[in-house]
Amino acid sequence: MKLPKQLRPLATMRAALLILAALAIASVAGTFVTQQLPTEEYITVYGPFWTEVFGLIGLFDVYRAPWFVALLAILLTSVTSCLFTNGPGMWRQLQKPKRVPGAKALSSWEQTLAPKNYAEQLAQLGFRKIIDNEAGELWRQGAPNRIGYYFTHIGIVLLCIAGLLTAGIGWQGMVILREGESTNTAHVIRKDAMREKELPFTLHSEGFSTRHFPSGMPSQHQTELRATIGGQQTTHTVAVNHPIRIADYRIYQTSFGDGASAVTVTVQDLFAGEHSPQLQGNVYQTLSHPFGGTIELTDYRLTTVESVFADAAQKAPEFRDFGPSLDYTVTVPDRAPRLLRSYQNVPNLVAVADDTGNFAPLYLGLRLDEPLGWATVSTILQNLPNGSSPTELLQQHAHLELSQLPELERLDTAFKILQAVQVLSTHDLRTVLQLHSSEQRQYSALMVRYDPGATLFWVASVLLSLGVLLMVYFHYRRIWVISNTLYLRSNRGKSDCTKLINQLG
Repeated sequence: MKLPKQLRPLATMRAALLILAALAIASVAGTFVTQQLPTEEYITVYGPFWTEVFGLIGLFDVYRAPWFVALLAILLTSVTSCLFTNGPGMWRQLQKPKRVPGAKALSSWEQTLAPKNYAEQLAQLGFRKIIDNEAGELWRQGAPNRIGYYFTHIGIVLLCIAGLLTAGIGWQGMVILREGESTNTAHVIRKDAMREKELPFTLHSEGFSTRHFPSGMPSQHQTELRATIGGQQTTHTVAVNHPIRIADYRIYQTSFGDGASAVTVTVQDLFAGEHSPQLQGNVYQTLSHPFGGTIELTDYRLTTVESVFADAAQKAPEFRDFGPSLDYTVTVPDRAPRLLRSYQNVPNLVAVADDTGNFAPLYLGLRLDEPLGWATVSTILQNLPNGSSPTELLQQHAHLELSQLPELERLDTAFKILQAVQVLSTHDLRTVLQLHSSEQRQYSALMVRYDPGATLFWVASVLLSLGVLLMVYFHYRRIWVISNTLYLRSNRGKSDCTKLINQLG
């Protein structure tokens, strides 16, 4: 069969290998660069200039970039052309020839005299006799090599079709589900534009479960889902690295976080010695500061593992679970915003975040849920600017609050007051929250991927792998025996024929 002149340059091994190499390089870029994120996230990682450059060349959505789709189409054309050109000849090689070729046809084959026991030797080498008549004999070895040619090329064709299908009508989007919520839509981001995509099923979140490392970092998070499709309900568990399949859709667990947990808090101004009535709020909500300013509730944790020193003699910190905690940002006039953390079960502990967002737990000495000692702390803090030391101020004012206590309890409380003064003055802490109660609400972020080429991709991968194995493992060799002469041809070329001649002696 003859191809049009325009397609002949593509119907070569060199052209196909060049296109495959270009696609491989592009696929590496698509693997290492996270795809289809909002532009703001790319700017954070790469900066404005390189984000603009990478966006123009399509690195943030490689598999749908026009140049990638064009390469797939060219490769599809190239391999199809190879099949169109060489396929019929390969197929004829697998069939039994109708006649013995003439001298002209065999002139390009390697030749040698046939040894007396050639038939026995060829049989031992794995050759099969295909033709045996007066005109000559045909021996053949490695026929699976030719089948491997078809598998390899058909596999590449199917891979290209799968890629074109995915680029054309495939998509991926995000589903955010809080516990107890249901949805049948996914949010798809394309070029900073978000649109809703309706799913052919409804997802309902039955709940979440999280396991942690000893350090407190999550080790596994999974979501219990109930899917309703066509009136039929099925239950699924989706976890990180353990996606599920519903109809033609794959669902992956990507992240999780607080879903506006409900909290009850008291705002305490430790410098003024005042506290507010109990306030109710939700994470991500901004509360008005009762003493001026705002308090933004940023995160909640049911399990909070911190690295702390249990006592002064301890050389290395230990991990300890302090239970529920609340992160919040306090913004008051004339002061920079402070990111803090309070603990529901440990009212004498507050954590202060540094510039990188890492928290350092600080023991206050006194408990936030008990008034004892805080009036003296407030008095000492207000008088420190006058030049007196905390110990002197404690001696002057502590008797007003501690005189009725037994001696040992009075001394213990006095040490705790000095500890609170040191922590609050050193870290300039004025306002903290006391966390009274909480109700955790989590969300789970799921990635939904519709890939119409996925099944075809795996079929193509199997064919391609099997084809390569057949072509590498088997040598396709043919030997005509005519008039006591061996005519040899191998798909590995002249060197393989020479090797075979030496084996035959």
